[in-house]
Amino acid sequence: MVGWPFLVGSAVIDASGRDYGQVREFVSRVVRPGEWALISPQAYFAVVETGGVPFLGKYYATSRLMPEIPQDQQKRFSAIIATPQQASEFIARLPGQWIEVGTLRDAGYKIPGLSWLYYDGESDNYDLNAYRRAP
Repeated sequence: MVGWPFLVGSAVIDASGRDYGQVREFVSRVVRPGEWALISPQAYFAVVETGGVPFLGKYYATSRLMPEIPQDQQKRFSAIIATPQQASEFIARLPGQWIEVGTLRDAGYKIPGLSWLYYDGESDNYDLNAYRRAP
């Protein structure tokens, strides 16, 4: 309990520097209602709000029991929204040609120095690339 107020204060500072509206706008230009999208965690809620079906690429079909995406499901994905680091990995997991249709770079915001206690290493900026399957 001693550190809890510190964490809450640090989380408020962290959240105040983020504008999720830009992610919502970016995703709404890429994902259509009902479409399957392989995504990074930063885009999850924006994809849900647009009516898309989000699958977290880092965790979806990566287990010992299901090491890859089934072929019938691979064809259903029509969008990828991922960090630059994850984009090439996601594209390699899905067949076909993928066309980059947009980028979102939020390089002006950095994690405050106090957030090291809960920092997950993945959500520091909204740096996302968007891809659509070529027709």
